[in-house]
Formats: sequence, C-alpha cells, structure tokens
Amino acid sequence: MADTRIPVAILGATGAVGQTFIRLLEGHPWFRVAEVAASGRSAGKPYAEATTHWMEGSMPAEIARLTVLACDTAAVRSPLVFSALDSTAAQDLEPAFARAGRFVLSNAKSFRMEPDVPLVIPEVNASHLDLIPYQRAQRGWSGAIVTNANCAATAAAVALAPLHEAFG
Repeated sequence: MADTRIPVAILGATGAVGQTFIRLLEGHPWFRVAEVAASGRSAGKPYAEATTHWMEGSMPAEIARLTVLACDTAAVRSPLVFSALDSTAAQDLEPAFARAGRFVLSNAKSFRMEPDVPLVIPEVNASHLDLIPYQRAQRGWSGAIVTNANCAATAAAVALAPLHEAFG
C-alpha cells in the first residue's frame, strides 16, 4: 500500500531544532519526513553519521538512513519544508524555497515581523494564514513562508487568548 502522507523536508535537520521537528513528525498521520537537509559539512552523508543525536530515545531508522541534502531548491523536492535554520541562513534560503513553490514553515525570526508573513499560533490566530494569498501576490511567489512566534510569546498568547475572548 502506497504511503499517501505529504512528503516534507527538514532544513537544518542536524541541529537541535531540526531534530525536534523530526521527533514531532515521527509517525504523523499527514506528513512523512522524506528529506533532510543541512550545511555543506553534512550534505552527502547518511543522517545518522551527520548528526549528534540529542533527543531522548533512538533515532528513527527510516530517518537515520536518509542522505543529508544541501539546503538548495534543486536538491530538496518536497512541497512542504520545515525550516530549523538559524536566522542568518533563513534570510536567503527560505525566500528561495518560497519562490520555487514550496511552503516553508519557519522557526527562524527572520520574517516574523513582515506584514505579509503569517506569524501563527494555531490555537490563537489560525486565521492569519489568510495572509498567504496576499504574500504570494505581493512577492510573486508560488510558495509561501509561515512563521511561528518565539516560545515566550507563544506561551503568553495561548494563556491570554481565552481572557481576551472573555473580556476583550
């Protein structure tokens, strides 16, 4: 039986945030980690050799066997990209992936304050995804970038959102 889950790539897969994405996506009903990408130092190596495993438990065998790709739109083919890149790398690479038609879900701060980039906390403001058509039109992209808030802002927003609804 064919796997019908959406193939996804993890950019910056060898770092702690990339490994967290892998852990969270393991066994996901909608998504399948199909590609892992990192810096030129890791590209071409099996993931198990390219990374120091930081997470609890063992590395998923199907991920361990993947060859690390370069963070390049020609190498990474998945339509959905989870970016664990640092903000310096994300500044150039994430727009390149969006221009190439990929949807980039970014953990970096690089685009959080852009007026046409959704900064989404799903429990609070999922409607901000409505910015995607505007972003695509403004920037001429066939893909898009969606960011998350930093961890402190997320915790505060999730806690305060029900109060805002009740007393806002």
